[in-house]
Amino acid sequence: MTMVIRPEGDLDLKNSSLLQQQFARSLAEESLRCCAIDLEAVNFINNFGLMTLTSLRHLAKENGCRLYLLNLKESVKYIMEVTGVHREFKILDEKGFKRLTNAYKALQSKQK
Repeated sequence: MTMVIRPEGDLDLKNSSLLQQQFARSLAEESLRCCAIDLEAVNFINNFGLMTLTSLRHLAKENGCRLYLLNLKESVKYIMEVTGVHREFKILDEKGFKRLTNAYKALQSKQK
């Protein structure tokens, strides 16, 4: 199963905490193999947001889920590149993620 989370606004202390809670709850409730965080509506990210994304990547990995980032704005992409955090993630656009989810669906169909 795949899931997309779409945070909005700034990925700061408050919103990072909300994102982490939502992600952890979703992982606990569903058997996820693929998850994406769509950052299209995120205008700014600070150190709390970067730490949260890194933490979510580790949490996803521990639960057998692949985590992808989607639709980074230039300002968010810049911060991630300057800090080197971008190297820890698979970053896709919307088309890339659709191809990926279709591949997961096809794989699940073959396993049934």
